[in-house]
This record gives sequence, structure tokens and C-alpha cells, in this order.
Amino acid sequence: MSQLTLLIEGDTLDVELTDTDQRYTPPSIVAKCDRVLGGIGLDPTANPQKTVTAQHHITQNQNCFATDWSPLLTDLPTVFMNPPYSDSSKFLNRMAEYLRTGEIDRAITLTLAGVLANKKTQPLIKELAMAIAFPLGRVNFIGSGDSNDRDVVFILWGKGADAALFERELGGMVMEVRSR
Repeated sequence: MSQLTLLIEGDTLDVELTDTDQRYTPPSIVAKCDRVLGGIGLDPTANPQKTVTAQHHITQNQNCFATDWSPLLTDLPTVFMNPPYSDSSKFLNRMAEYLRTGEIDRAITLTLAGVLANKKTQPLIKELAMAIAFPLGRVNFIGSGDSNDRDVVFILWGKGADAALFERELGGMVMEVRSR
């Protein structure tokens, strides 16, 4: 286990790094997602330091499967989620529950590109996603340095999502999944 100190908007933040399949999103990417969403209401897969600038966070200890997201979405019904990569499908399915009820208006997820070929996630993407962005190059997750060897995608979800703004902010190659 090692320690990393970040400087975010003038504040320092100590992040404990562990050997897990969790990858912490760089502040520059969080800022872009924040602009696309018009603010982040909830990060349901927050790291213990809560580095995503969301109004509400659910950490692993709080368990996003046991926590009701509804009261956390009333003021700002948007979600940014970078779930653990070992089984992103269960996290995406949990988010889909709230997209279907309309409690989440729009969301962005950052996952391994393999979710696009996964039998558990393909139906969700077809049903609820608006656009998919393939970033140019690798995302340098907090603490990964230049050693990131994973292909990732950003997925824009929800009926209130702005696919054009998503493309401008996240760049790379963007595919629209469907018009809503």
C-alpha cells in the first residue's frame, strides 16, 4: 500500500493506494464529466477520499447496493460512476434501476471497454445509453502513472443527456447509440 498526495484546486488530498481493481478518476476528467452533466449529484462508487466533486457520495463501506439512491438524487439527478472493473455489470444494473424510473436524468460511466461486448451489459447499453466515447490514448488514473494498460470507454446515459457536449468535452471517437 502506498500514499499519493494530490493538489486539487488549491487543496491537498492524500489518497491511499491499494492493490485492487479500482481506478480513481483524474480530476481533469471529473471536471469534463461535471460540465457535461451540469453538475454531479451522486458518485455511487466513491473512493474513501471522495475525490469526485459530487453533492453526494456512496463509498464501498456504505454499499451502493444496500443504500437507497433516491434521496440523494432529488436536488441534482445526475450520476458519475467509475465502478470497480472486476464486475462492472452489477453496478451498471443498479444504476439502470434509477434511470428506468426517471430518478436519474443523465449519467456518465467510465468502464473497461469490455462492457460493450459483455452479455450482461449489452442490453442496458442498447436500452438506456445515448453515446459512447472512446478516448484517444490511455486514461492515466490517479496512482497508475504511465502503467495503465486498459482500454476504457465513457458511456453517456439518460434521456436528458447532451451528446454533442459529451463529444466536445470527452473527445476521442464518439458513437451515438440512439436518439431519444
